[in-house]
Amino acid sequence: MVNWFRQRCLRRCVLAGLTAMLPVALPCSVQADPVTISRGFLESEMLSDFGSARFEGDEFVLDVNIEEGFVPTLRLACTPCVSGTTLDLGGSFSFPRAIGSAVVDGVTYSRIFADGMTGTFTTRSITLSGAAARTVTLPFTFSGVVNGYVEDPFVGSSDAVFTKTLTGGGTATVGFSFSPAADDTPPLFLAGRIRYDFRSTDPVPEPGTLVLCATGAVAAFRRLHGRPA
Repeated sequence: MVNWFRQRCLRRCVLAGLTAMLPVALPCSVQADPVTISRGFLESEMLSDFGSARFEGDEFVLDVNIEEGFVPTLRLACTPCVSGTTLDLGGSFSFPRAIGSAVVDGVTYSRIFADGMTGTFTTRSITLSGAAARTVTLPFTFSGVVNGYVEDPFVGSSDAVFTKTLTGGGTATVGFSFSPAADDTPPLFLAGRIRYDFRSTDPVPEPGTLVLCATGAVAAFRRLHGRPA
């Protein structure tokens, strides 16, 4: 009887201790992890303001066209650029009109409106120089937010069927034509199409690294079993 009573008290003490260690449940909003864009692109014509984009990530594909006249914020620091100008290939955008298709979390949307999509590309700076047309390529990082609507929010109110935060990186490319100096005008570089190509950022081990890892694993196994390395 005494042993039973002691065991019961012990169980109660243990349960009370575990309960005290648990965090207090408080109401909170659940924030989904960002989608890492590992494939796709975004490109825009500097002179026509027309753009298109494809973003691919884990359980996420968005393929849209941006209507002409609605890509005003995706701009270089100068167009045209005087030779010797330092600039980067980054920029921010806000697409009030983006229409296309999507596959999100296993759901296919044959027609989706991504109006209000925002994003920022960041690159390092370069200096334009020389006396010929050239193509500039720089690595970029990206972050953005996209809302998807099945009904056109441009003509009426509708709720978003999905909202995703996007991240990623890749390579930015801009082709510059060259205009030689004439009279008192300086030589100029004129930007054409700007394109951002996404790629996976997962590191791929070098063959030498794999060999070292395998060698270290064999040595550890031999030491564990008392065998000479």
